[in-house]
Amino acid sequence: IAVVDQLIRMQLLLDPNINSIVEDRIYTDHFMDYDIPTVKMPLIIIENRSGRANYAMCSQNVEIQIYAYSRISSSQSKSVYDLAYKSLNCVRLSHTGIDMKGYMYETERPFGIFNDAMKCWAVRGVYRAVTAG
Repeated sequence: IAVVDQLIRMQLLLDPNINSIVEDRIYTDHFMDYDIPTVKMPLIIIENRSGRANYAMCSQNVEIQIYAYSRISSSQSKSVYDLAYKSLNCVRLSHTGIDMKGYMYETERPFGIFNDAMKCWAVRGVYRAVTAG
């Protein structure tokens, strides 16, 4: 599953529109409570929710949640999510040096929340990533 996360992360990192806003703040896990005061935003978090694997065929079908966070406004978190959507929805996932390849698509449209623990706005959408390799 970690390889799927890295394929998605690389796809986002290599997008100049996303990079100009979140820089390299694209993570594959949420923060611990003690990290929260030092977290720089906006940022994107890729979180695996569940999935299936067929080891004989070297394939995976994974549900992924994409979060976009902002301390400035809900509008900024939505804008960051929209950029991630354009970079991830219905595209091939591949990167030099990673044998696994795949594609992903959005399955649940995003909704916005205010995260009390992190004191910021967030938008979360759900995707399906299908990979082989």
